[in-house]
Amino acid sequence: SVYECNITVDCGNASVLNNGSVSCSGSGYLDNCIYKCDKGFYLDGVKDRICGRLSRWIGADPICLPRDCGELPPATFGVLRCTGTTYRAICTIVCVPGYELVV
Repeated sequence: SVYECNITVDCGNASVLNNGSVSCSGSGYLDNCIYKCDKGFYLDGVKDRICGRLSRWIGADPICLPRDCGELPPATFGVLRCTGTTYRAICTIVCVPGYELVV
């Protein structure tokens, strides 16, 4: 009879990815997880992680950050007020008296 010792490893659930998703093949030794960000966000960190022999996911948790859209050009005869330049930021234009917004 042949005896075999197998490694017993369980890394548990991978961390939740805000503004994204995680798809794992399992939580055992050498199983992996793939991280993807939602539309308007980009992944900062590794896109895949592997369950290591010490029952820990190898590498740091990645995060999804909002994409930067850049600044809008200044408004002619108006004031542009924005909450930021990243995805989901909101801008409003207030025209000077005597002018109206033309889109």
